[in-house]
Amino acid sequence: MGGPHESRAAVLASLLLAPDDPSLITDETVSSGALSARIRRDAYGVPHVYSGTDAGVLFGAGYVVAEDRNLLIDQARDNGIAAAIEIPRVSAIDLVRGLYSHKPTAKVRAEVTRRQDAALEAAGPEGRQVLRDIDTYLVGINLWYGANRPDARAVDRADIYAFNAIKAQYLGEGGGKEVNNALLLDAARDKFGAARGNRVYTDLRGRNDPETPTTSAVRAPWEAKLPVAGARGLVRLEQGTFESRRPQLPGEAVGASSSERSQASNVLLVSGERSLSGTPLFAGGPQIAYNYPGLTLEMGRVVARARKCSSFGRETVDQIFFRRLTFARVDNAADFLPGARHPQSVNPPSGLLVNWNNKPAPGFPAASSRFGQEGPMTRVQLLLRELARQPKHTLASVVAAQNAGAKNQYAGWQSYLDKDLRALLGRPAAGRYRTRFCGKGSVNACARSLWGALERAGQAEAARQGTTDPSQ
Repeated sequence: MGGPHESRAAVLASLLLAPDDPSLITDETVSSGALSARIRRDAYGVPHVYSGTDAGVLFGAGYVVAEDRNLLIDQARDNGIAAAIEIPRVSAIDLVRGLYSHKPTAKVRAEVTRRQDAALEAAGPEGRQVLRDIDTYLVGINLWYGANRPDARAVDRADIYAFNAIKAQYLGEGGGKEVNNALLLDAARDKFGAARGNRVYTDLRGRNDPETPTTSAVRAPWEAKLPVAGARGLVRLEQGTFESRRPQLPGEAVGASSSERSQASNVLLVSGERSLSGTPLFAGGPQIAYNYPGLTLEMGRVVARARKCSSFGRETVDQIFFRRLTFARVDNAADFLPGARHPQSVNPPSGLLVNWNNKPAPGFPAASSRFGQEGPMTRVQLLLRELARQPKHTLASVVAAQNAGAKNQYAGWQSYLDKDLRALLGRPAAGRYRTRFCGKGSVNACARSLWGALERAGQAEAARQGTTDPSQ
């Protein structure tokens, strides 16, 4: 009998559509030297890649990616180098989305290649196998380019490393606002004194608000208590001691600040019990923007997906992990991190798993970049509200819920106001703020403040519009 890897591979193979399945409506065979793959597509255009070898599948996958994502490849291959060399405060994904054209020198591209090659070589046999896989993948990409874009520069390892750097920068950040938060803490202490300033900062930070919606109901506590006062290893930054700068991009106003990190992706999973067809449904939001192709695409192979952050200069090493998953060579998830430490949910009673950059699970704290964004009102509730309109769904109704929810947004101040007003009016409010913000705890003063703010906003809008008639 075969070993555990062989048996798992056999199970995965049994789940694939047969090459001659009637739902596959196109048929193409591509070859280069000893490499060959058969590519079939279904009515949705999803490619199904078949080959007698792993190398053949990788070769075919490269061909498909070039065929389906060549415009994205062209736009990302050089812009991604900005992430690989970590140009300060320049987001490679924003360069891609803004259609910028970063032009790294040959020396820079060579250094990126040298660094990533070395990291994979240092990872041992598996790392060297990933290098061979990359080269096989490139054969497929360049076969398509040679036939369809012969004037384009051949895609090489540096381009693959650039794509991985975009992924690492975009998905592996996990924070990034520590300096901003520290400066706000210093400002709060200056204005209110140390003790009260700490309380104000903690309230506004909303690191672990018990009212915020979560994707999973299963607790996943991690660093649940992280005190502001007397925290170990905490560097105190004072206002005026730090200035953030970055290169000016073409077309930007002088001194323009970088945009906030994009928070676009959402995902809606509906169980078979909530599906009219009895089959689970999945709808995923944009990775770049709604009018851009995704960084990933669907292929006809059953794989597990995970996210594993890597350090600078080693962004491609995590492909070892993805390779193990792809070829069914992970013996146990506990070989990496105990599952209980990760936010997770299996067959939730609601039949739904929905996330729109919200807190994944109770007890899992908000990152520094999520300051004030995980309160009682978050935009994932817009998706949940739309899904609640009917007990059973089709893929069309799930996508409709996604689109309807995307038309609106919640801002962080709405969560602050909602929780503060409920506490002020004596209504239930879990995780009440220790600071009374609106009217300093006075209902009448709060009312005057709110009505005054609305009046001033109305006057400003009337001045901008040139009329006080709302119908104009």
